Amino acid sequence: MVLVTAGVAAWLTFTDAHRSPRAVAEAFLTANERHDWAASWELLCRSEQLRHESFAMWSDVQDLRVEIRSPALEGETVTVEDVRPNERSARPSYVIDLEHDLGSAVYFDTLLVVEEDGEYRACGQP
Repeated sequence: MVLVTAGVAAWLTFTDAHRSPRAVAEAFLTANERHDWAASWELLCRSEQLRHESFAMWSDVQDLRVEIRSPALEGETVTVEDVRPNERSARPSYVIDLEHDLGSAVYFDTLLVVEEDGEYRACGQP
């Protein structure tokens, strides 16, 4: 019985973690880091998907970004530093504070995560 309870608790924790704004931001960043455009597209909010018109267009833009930025960003590590409610929006959304560590320099950025149909999605580009 204890094993079953522990298994259920672990499953619930796993499920909840993947529904949190932080987990979505981290999954989006990981997908981009791995150049897994299909995964990052699935985590992208509808307004960004519409702006890019199609997955093919999104993929092409991401490939171009990598080609242009890769030499300067070799070894970059992006970390989620903080998650806070976006108080400027009427709909549920969160501002994700990011730290970009280039080894020789560090800079900070934000990513917006919005709620759409009960799921969180990344809106924008890290």
